[in-house]
Amino acid sequence: MELAGRWFCHCFRKTSQSQRTNAVSGTMSNFSPNYSDESHCSGSYLPKAFVSSQKCSDTQTKSGLDATIAQAMAELSFEERQRIQEDLHGVSEPIVEDRAQIDACLRDLDVHLNSMKKGSVYATAEMMGPFYVRDRDFRLSFLRSNRYNAESAARQMLNFFSIKLRLFGKEKLAKEITFSDLDDGDKQCLKTGCLQILPMTDSAGRQIVFHCPGVRPYNCVENELRARFYIFMCLWKSQETQKKGCVVVSYMLGRFQDKMNEAGFVERVILAVSFPLFLAGGHICTDHVAHCVHGKAAIGILPVSNRARFKLHLGSDQDLQDSLSTFGIPRQALPLDRRNYEPQFDGFLVWYNQQLCREDQPALQDASNCLLAPERQLAADSLLRPEKNDVLFVLGRRVSNAGNDHLRTLAQKRFEDYDLLSSKKKLLIAEEMINEIKRRGGRFLKQDTPGGLWKKVDEGEVCSKIMQMFRNIRYRRAIQDKSNSKSLRIASQIVKVVQVHLVDVLFGTTTCKNHPGNMRLREMVKDLGPEYDSATRARKTRLAELVVEKTKSMGGRFLIHQGAIDEDHWEMIPDDIARFKVTKLFRNVCRSTTTATSLVESRQNLELPTRKN
Repeated sequence: MELAGRWFCHCFRKTSQSQRTNAVSGTMSNFSPNYSDESHCSGSYLPKAFVSSQKCSDTQTKSGLDATIAQAMAELSFEERQRIQEDLHGVSEPIVEDRAQIDACLRDLDVHLNSMKKGSVYATAEMMGPFYVRDRDFRLSFLRSNRYNAESAARQMLNFFSIKLRLFGKEKLAKEITFSDLDDGDKQCLKTGCLQILPMTDSAGRQIVFHCPGVRPYNCVENELRARFYIFMCLWKSQETQKKGCVVVSYMLGRFQDKMNEAGFVERVILAVSFPLFLAGGHICTDHVAHCVHGKAAIGILPVSNRARFKLHLGSDQDLQDSLSTFGIPRQALPLDRRNYEPQFDGFLVWYNQQLCREDQPALQDASNCLLAPERQLAADSLLRPEKNDVLFVLGRRVSNAGNDHLRTLAQKRFEDYDLLSSKKKLLIAEEMINEIKRRGGRFLKQDTPGGLWKKVDEGEVCSKIMQMFRNIRYRRAIQDKSNSKSLRIASQIVKVVQVHLVDVLFGTTTCKNHPGNMRLREMVKDLGPEYDSATRARKTRLAELVVEKTKSMGGRFLIHQGAIDEDHWEMIPDDIARFKVTKLFRNVCRSTTTATSLVESRQNLELPTRKN
C-alpha cells in the first residue's frame, strides 16, 4: 500500500507546480498529459522494469505474468492460499461479524491512525469534517476491505484521502462524492461504459465489475480517474459488497483492447488499491498474450495477497466465457451480444440515466412534490438489481435464489390444501404466498432475454406462475407415485432362488455368458436375428416374447445375481424385465452382424497387388 501511495505521488510530481496548484483547487485540468503525448504513452510514469517488459516476447510475457501470480501464491501460507482459491471460485464461507470483535478492531484502527496522521491529508479532512471521517460505518468499510487488519486499514485511509484531495479538491475532502461533483468530461468518460457494474451477480452473490478498455475515448487521465472514483463509490455504498467483495473482469480481446496503449493504467490500479473495496477475484481475458504486459505491470503494483487473486484466460469469446463460468461468472451476466459477442451496454446506460435522475430530482420537482418527468422516471425504474429475497423468473432456467427456494418451500407445504380447493380459493392461496414473499422484503422480477434487464412482474402474472408451480408439483407427484407402484409390483414378483439349473439364463456377473442357458439363448437370438432386423416394432416385441416363452417352456428361468460376487445369491426377475434384456441382446447381435458384413464387403472390394516371382 505504501508503494501505491509513492507511485501516485510520483505521477503528480511529473506535473508542473501550476498543475499541482490546480490539483489542490479541484480543477486538475493539467493533471496528466493528453493521450496524444508520446512520453505518456511510452510509459514515462511507469517503473523502468515495467517499461522494459513491453519489449519481451509473447512467450516471456505470458510466463512472466504466470510467474508473478505463482510467486505471490508461494509467499502466502497454506490457509491464505486455500481462502483465496475459495474466494476465486465463490465457495468461501460468508463473513459473520461479532460486535465485540468489531469494536476492538475499531479501537486498534484509532490507535494506528493517531500514530500516522500527523501532517497528512487525513488530519486535514478530520478537522474539516470530523463526523464524516470518524463515522463508524465509514471506518468499518476500510476494515472490511482489509479483512479487519487495522494497520492496513489505517494506511489505506491515508491514501484514500490523499487521492481524493488530488482528484476533487479540498472542498470535497470531507464530503461524499455525488454525480453532480463530476464535470462534463468526467460524465462523458463515465457514459462510455469502459468500467461498469453489471446488473447480475456471480454465483456467490458478489457484484461483477466489467472492464472493457476498447471503448475508452478519454482525453486525459484525470477524467477517467474521477469517473472510476464515482463508480467505486456506488459499489462502496452496499454493506453486502463490503463484506463479500467484488469480482473484476477485464475483457481485452482483439477488438476490445485499449487503443490508447493503456495510458494511465498505473494510476487506475493505484486508485483501485486505495479504495476500500475488497477484491475477491480478478480475471484478465484476452486472445493474445502480448496484452498481458500491462496486466503484469498492474499486478506487480498490488499487494501480494491481491496478486494471487488474479487469473489469466486466453482464447476466443466462447473459450473465455466457458472459463469464466467455472469461477461462478454466468455467461448471461456479461454485457455481450450472444450472436456476435459485440458489447451491449443498454443496462449500463439505464444505470447512468438513473444516476442522472437521482441528481436532478430536486430540480425536477415543484413545491407540491410532483413526479419526475415520465422518460426519466421510466429510466429510473428500468434498472433493477436482484436481491437474495427476490423471486426471479428466467425463461427456460431454474433459478436457485433464496427467494425462489422459499417460494418452492411454501408451495410444497400448501399443496395438500391447494389441491382440494376450488379455483377461487386456489387464487387466495396464491395471493397469500405473494404477501409472504413481500413481507420478507422480496420482489417478483423477470428477465425476458438472457443477460437482459430485470423487470417487475405484475401480481396477476405472478398468480398464474404460482398456480402453474402447483400443477407441476401435481404432475411430478403423479409420476413418482406411478414409479413407486411399478417398483413395488416388480419387487413383489421377485422370487429368491436357492439352486441354479443348467437351463437358466443368468445376469449380473461376467461369468454368466459361459453358462449353458446363456449360450442356448444366444443361439436362439442369432437364428431369429435376420427376421428381427427387418421386422416391425410390434413384431420385434413379439419375437422377444417368443424367446422368453421358449426358454421358460424348456424349464429355464431368468435370474439376476444379488449381493457380493463370492455369494451364491440369485433372484428371479419378472417377464417384462426379461423381455427388455432379450431385446437388448437382439440389438447387439444385429449390430455385430451388420458390422461383420460391412467388413467382409470392404475386404472383397479391396484389390491386392499380385506378387511377382
